[in-house]
Amino acid sequence: MSGSIRISKQHGVNPCIPLCYFCNEPKNELILMGELKGDREAPRNTVFDDYPCDKCEGYMKRGVILISVSNNAEEDDKRDRVAYEREKSHYLSMRYGNKPFRPYLQNPHRTGGWVLVSEQYITRVMQPQELVDHLLKCRTAFILDEVWDKLGLPRGAAKEKTNVY
Repeated sequence: MSGSIRISKQHGVNPCIPLCYFCNEPKNELILMGELKGDREAPRNTVFDDYPCDKCEGYMKRGVILISVSNNAEEDDKRDRVAYEREKSHYLSMRYGNKPFRPYLQNPHRTGGWVLVSEQYITRVMQPQELVDHLLKCRTAFILDEVWDKLGLPRGAAKEKTNVY
């Protein structure tokens, strides 16, 4: 039966609250995972996709989100691929709402920098023009720590992520 859910004998509908890929805060959604392989309990919270939460979507309308990440992208990518391969059989059968689940999202190691910058900042500081155009279209970017520090962007978690630089 299409659209049905297999109920876990041990965990019932096995709910999970998805986290935003960009700010890592809980989304205003609930995913009913049902029976997982080995009748395991679903994680309480996890990132399922790269769709922004309502807050981040609002921020993206105001500017561009920049997130600081480690310089060890190769190791981060390897870690994510290993985790995906371990759980592949489960992920390949999933759908998330009306969107197909993208089982492997590149997930660089975030290092604490998160800032909303204006379009004017992007056009003034970034180059070449292809990069500027891409950032203004995507509205978000991971910035290596070395570049983050050279740009003088702030570190640490702000209580409110509303300042636009």
